[in-house]
Amino acid sequence: MSRILRFFKIISRIVLPKIIVVGVDIQDRHVAFVANARQADRGSDLISGIEVISEDAIDDGELKNPHVLFNALQKLISRIPVVKLKDEPVVVLSVPPTHMYSEMIMFPAMSSEGLREAVRLKMETSLPWPLEKAYVDWKIRNIKDPRRIGVFIAAISREFLDAYLDVFKRGGWRVAACEFHLLSLAQAGNIAHEAGAHIFILIDEDGAEFAIFHGGELIMHVIKKFDPVLAVGGENRQALQSEIGFETKRLAAHAETELGIKVESVYLFNKMGIEAEIEKLEKEIDLPVRFFSPAENPALYIARGASLRNFSFPEKTINFVPPGSGGRYGENLILRTLRLWTNIVSIFLVVMLLVFGGFYVFLRGQRQTLEQETVQFKTVLDSQIVQSGELIETANEFNQLTELALQAASQRSEIGKRMEYLMYHARQERIGVVSVQKPRDRQVFVAALHAPTRDALLSLKKRIEDGRAMAATASGADLKSRVSVLPDLVGGLNIRSGAGTSYSVVKKMYPGESYLFVEESGGWMKIRVDGSTEGWVNAQYVKKEEGEEVEPVPEQDISGSEEKAKFFSAVVIPVTELAREKDLTVVVEFVF
Repeated sequence: MSRILRFFKIISRIVLPKIIVVGVDIQDRHVAFVANARQADRGSDLISGIEVISEDAIDDGELKNPHVLFNALQKLISRIPVVKLKDEPVVVLSVPPTHMYSEMIMFPAMSSEGLREAVRLKMETSLPWPLEKAYVDWKIRNIKDPRRIGVFIAAISREFLDAYLDVFKRGGWRVAACEFHLLSLAQAGNIAHEAGAHIFILIDEDGAEFAIFHGGELIMHVIKKFDPVLAVGGENRQALQSEIGFETKRLAAHAETELGIKVESVYLFNKMGIEAEIEKLEKEIDLPVRFFSPAENPALYIARGASLRNFSFPEKTINFVPPGSGGRYGENLILRTLRLWTNIVSIFLVVMLLVFGGFYVFLRGQRQTLEQETVQFKTVLDSQIVQSGELIETANEFNQLTELALQAASQRSEIGKRMEYLMYHARQERIGVVSVQKPRDRQVFVAALHAPTRDALLSLKKRIEDGRAMAATASGADLKSRVSVLPDLVGGLNIRSGAGTSYSVVKKMYPGESYLFVEESGGWMKIRVDGSTEGWVNAQYVKKEEGEEVEPVPEQDISGSEEKAKFFSAVVIPVTELAREKDLTVVVEFVF
């Protein structure tokens, strides 16, 4: 709740206008005023002063000479410094408590319309003046009894108050509120809003005012007149104390029995200078009594309280100024907040519409320009495509020739290695190579070998067969290790014909599949896809599961040579040809 109140307090400081509130306290012999610059809950005094008036101007609160009061007010208000304001200064009038009527009435629980009718009937029968000759205001007050409704009614003579209002209308000053002396007094001391119930007493030469505040609301107000002689001598002052004590106890008892409200303390503002006698009041009423001790002139205290009047919505304090008079001042925070945000949103929408409209016009012009340029580029592109058609065909033919050349170079390299191996072992056995031919209808080379003896041919055959076995063993030394794709590689992994992305794709490898590991080189792993097909995969996308290695049998330069294993698997020596003792020429063919 405190955060919500703080939020609304900040909003009120933004949306509420800055105004000057002039608190005016009218007494029989002087007029006191305090000008306060206000914005929401913040305020600062601008100027204050007291103007003494002649004794015949005001008599017992009644205005006898309006011209004297007008001159005094004009002199005071003209001294207010000029500030930047949205509105003219407004006045809160604190008038003498004469010709006033107030009462706290308890009604049974009823509807709002019924309550208004009951209050009207009560005022018609109880006011000391006809209802049309009085300014009336009433407020509902909170009480503990749910079966009843408490209503505080206040009225003032229209003739009495109009005499003051005419003076302000003549000067062009707006009267925002007219209130009790004690209400202004409680606001000056910031005591009216204290928790609990408190009695306020104001003593001057004319008598005493009593008021009960509960939760910041005025619920009772009584004026008690007494003989001025009581304030002169010691015995008389004792009688004054007794009268004040009796009235205080009566009000406290009435509040407790009728309203269910227990008074906690008494605040006393004594303008008679009889503190010594009044201090005994605490023992008589059996309630703690606190004295107002203003540091400034006591005559300014009520005027300052009037300048601090709260204008929040809804207004809970009594105000005798009629709402339709044009002078009554009130600010609806909710409406002003909504109006502020409505203006902000309206301005924002207008600006955004202008911005979007400008963008639309700009983008539409750019679109037309782009469409024209696109048509021009399309015409140029079509002509270039026609011209480049022959170049594309030539490039495709060149790529085909390049692939054929690479295949031929690879075949020549492979055939050369195999022929080199065959010639090497043939020389070891003193076997000569008669001829090497390639039939047109077969992908083989046929080599005719001539051996000096049958044993030389058998030895060559054994060398080839032993070399094939040893090479296969060497190339399979690590074949028990397997390679599988990482499980998060959903799209599969390309198996390429060589170690690099420039080589062609042999097939795809997917999670869950594994192949035999052959070797690793430059961040690539060579794997055996099937019996004779091998390929390369990127090592960072696969994992290798180690197996037991088989030590290869060392044999000259063929140990661990995978290329030799391919060669051996391709050599064919017909055994039947070796049976002919006289003809020691044998034909060896190998696939490429």
